[in-house]
Amino acid sequence: MKEWGPILFQVLLVPITDNTATTSTNDCWKKFEKAPGLSAEKMLFYRELYLQNADTLHWEVSPLFASPEQFQKLPPALIVVAEVDILQSDGRRYAAKMEDYGVEAEVVVMKRLPHAALTLGGVLGEVEGFVQRICGAVRKAFDTRTSQIDSLPASHNTQIDR
Repeated sequence: MKEWGPILFQVLLVPITDNTATTSTNDCWKKFEKAPGLSAEKMLFYRELYLQNADTLHWEVSPLFASPEQFQKLPPALIVVAEVDILQSDGRRYAAKMEDYGVEAEVVVMKRLPHAALTLGGVLGEVEGFVQRICGAVRKAFDTRTSQIDSLPASHNTQIDR
């Protein structure tokens, strides 16, 4: 059986990290309540459809509420948020919490773009730049990991297929 090792990097694209948010509890939800692509009404519909009666405060449902120990075990992250999105604050708050617990997190904001912007690459020219940034971050993470693997004694390299 192949050993995979730890996850070395995360890319979070317009993430949901707080499934307790509503227009009355979250300024972003209120500001972008009727945003194109993902309105508050649609988000609540999807939440109910997906979560049904799940505990929205549980960290597996709302990762923002994970324990400090869980945050400290996370790998570095690139978090991409859309400026015109009810979930914008989810990504920003999650990154801030990661950094509070000593984990590197970079937030990239897609200015003036809605939640679904990354799916509109053929329509919105600026999306290509975000995709290139994401690919570059992943490449860098794997290049760093490969360098670390190459510096291990030969006995440690036997379980790693490249």
